[in-house]
Amino acid sequence: MDYEIKKDTIKKTLKLKKMTYADLMFKMQENGYEISEISLKKWLQEKSNIRPSIDSIVAMAKALGLRFDEITQINEQTNNAIFGGLLGVKKVPIVGFASCGSPIISDYNADEGIYLSAQTYTPNLYAIRACGDSMMPEISDGDIVVCNPNADILDGDLVHYTLFGESAIKVFIRSKTNILKLVPLNQSPHFTTLNITQDDTDMLDNFKMAKVVQIIKININNRQERLKILNFK
Repeated sequence: MDYEIKKDTIKKTLKLKKMTYADLMFKMQENGYEISEISLKKWLQEKSNIRPSIDSIVAMAKALGLRFDEITQINEQTNNAIFGGLLGVKKVPIVGFASCGSPIISDYNADEGIYLSAQTYTPNLYAIRACGDSMMPEISDGDIVVCNPNADILDGDLVHYTLFGESAIKVFIRSKTNILKLVPLNQSPHFTTLNITQDDTDMLDNFKMAKVVQIIKININNRQERLKILNFK
């Protein structure tokens, strides 16, 4: 078998955390994975040959507070060839929301998270949920944006920045006069460019930014955004 769940580990964890199958079901549903209590019980029966999908195992691991590889036994060749290195999958915390439009106050919630494979994970990554459409079509409302605060930032890079408690995503540009420009991708007059001069110490002291390194699209078939791009509203 290419992979299988470690039923004993899952059951022991449920007992240790004083969780029922119903608790596990609700926790997985809270994390966006729809599952029934009956299905969970069937998966964990000793003689059951039912094999949950990789997505469902990732959701179960998250609900239990464990790593993917802690509850899964997987063939290395299968892991590398099919599952894109999910062995050793790492959790990246979703720390809040970032504006792609009007400024919003940063709202942190480190209990949420997404999972990246070992090949794409680096320390100190964090993720945010995008709000608004100033960065369309590259970033849509609701997309999850992964950021690296340690990565070098060049002109034209997407960045997530915070300033005086506000959180937003824009394109980074350093002008010839050394002014830092944070520019919306959508050039509608509704969206403005933020300019920070080198002598504005108050703003610089309260300014932090991180490079956007991955965008996880939430709306696979977003009819409304497609119509906006084509100017059919």
